[in-house]
Amino acid sequence: MRERILVVDDEPQILRAVRTSLQAAGYEVDVAETAAAALTSAASRPPDAVILDLVLPDGNGIDVCRELRRWSAAPVLVLSAIGDEQEKVAALDAGAGDYVTKPFGVEELLARVRAALRRVDAPAQPVVDLGGLVVNLERRLRRREGQPRDAAEPRRRGGLAHRSTRRPRTHCGSSARRTAATSERSTSRRSTPIRGSSRAGSTSQTRSRCSRWWTARSGSTRRSCRRYGGSPAARPTSSRS
Repeated sequence: MRERILVVDDEPQILRAVRTSLQAAGYEVDVAETAAAALTSAASRPPDAVILDLVLPDGNGIDVCRELRRWSAAPVLVLSAIGDEQEKVAALDAGAGDYVTKPFGVEELLARVRAALRRVDAPAQPVVDLGGLVVNLERRLRRREGQPRDAAEPRRRGGLAHRSTRRPRTHCGSSARRTAATSERSTSRRSTPIRGSSRAGSTSQTRSRCSRWWTARSGSTRRSCRRYGGSPAARPTSSRS
């Protein structure tokens, strides 16, 4: 079904040019030249979007926009020769979604109409249907298919909505810190010599004792050689019968 655009302007040439361009783009177009005709047409044939001029023979386009906002959600695009900032602010505050000044480009106007319609068609709340389970990601609610909307359950930690939106977790817990500390200590032991520690003192004492024992043993061997007149192998051995 084609979108319906209501064009409100009191200049016949502008009205004809805009209508032709919209119809060529595939839209259904209704036209009105007065404020009263615009409100009547919008009530009888609700449009999907409204292109509205501010200067009308029987009223102000800002008043028309404000009246439309009371009972219609159709986006309003103001198309006017008035470029004053105060008029733009007043139109936007009255409910207009965009403002285009004359003269204008047809392609730009069509692009702004498409953008306005996309904003209307966008879902108000991101809802995912998972085959029997409906999840509202924005409100973080979930409910079974067939349940009333007010029976939605709040999201629990670790639930389906939480899993679908949470970010990947990084390893920054106590286990990772212990691993990093162990690696750092191992690297320090391999690269840095131990000085002045109790381990170093124990090693020095062991070497000193070994040196004294070897010196004493060597002296005893030399004395035995002089006593028996030969090498240590010539020492007499006691035989047992």
